[in-house]
Amino acid sequence: MEKHRIPKTGEIIYQDKDILSFSLDSVLLDEFASKKGILGDIGSGTGFFSLRGANNPRVKEVHAFEILRKAQNCLEKSIEANGLEGKVVLHKGDIKEQKIPSHFFDTLITNPPFYLESLKGEKEGVNQGKHLEFMEDWFSPIGKWLKPFGKLYIVFPVDHLPQLFVILQKNHLEPKRIRFVHKKQKAPAFRVLLECVRLGKPYLKIEDPLFLYDEKGEYTWEVKNLYE
Repeated sequence: MEKHRIPKTGEIIYQDKDILSFSLDSVLLDEFASKKGILGDIGSGTGFFSLRGANNPRVKEVHAFEILRKAQNCLEKSIEANGLEGKVVLHKGDIKEQKIPSHFFDTLITNPPFYLESLKGEKEGVNQGKHLEFMEDWFSPIGKWLKPFGKLYIVFPVDHLPQLFVILQKNHLEPKRIRFVHKKQKAPAFRVLLECVRLGKPYLKIEDPLFLYDEKGEYTWEVKNLYE
C-alpha cells in the first residue's frame, strides 16, 4: 500500500499496486460533476470521489460502496489519514445487497468497471451480452436510491452508450448533459461524461468536446489545469 496526494488538493489517498488506482477518467468525471447534499460513490475503489467529495463544502456526507477487500482497506486508511471519520461511510459488499432507503441520495457518481476480467478473450457478441447484464445489475439499485431530480454522473466507453441509455431510462434516469472525450483532435471519441437526472424530462445538452492531447502529444491546457 502506498500513500499519494490527490491532484490540486492536500488530500492523502492510499493505493494498492494489486488494484486499479484512480485514473484520468476519474479526474475528468470529478471535474464534470456538480456534487451536493448526500453523495454516493458507487464502486468507489480506493476512494478518489469520496475523498474529493468529503472536502466539498456543498456535500453534507459521503457513502462509498466497494466490494474489493484491498480497495476497502485503502479507503479506510485514507479516511483516517484525512480525518474524515463520520463524514465518509464505507459500505462493503455487492451493491445489490445493500440496504439503502429509496430516494436517499442527492448526488451519485460512478466510474464503473467497463470490462470485467472474466469477459476477456470471449467472442464479441457474448461479451456484449454479459456486459449488458452487468450494467443492469449496476444501475438498477442505484436508480432507486437517488432522490427525484437528484443527479447521477458517469464516465463510460462510447461503444456501449446505446445500451447504457436504454438501461438508464428504464430506471427513470434521464440523460441531460453529455461531453465526449477524444484522445486528440480528429480522433473518434472513446469516453463520455454523462449527467443524468432522476425523473427528468427528455432533453439532452451536448457540450463542447474534450481533447486530452495536443499535436505534440502533450496534455491540452484544459487537462493540465486539472493537475496543476
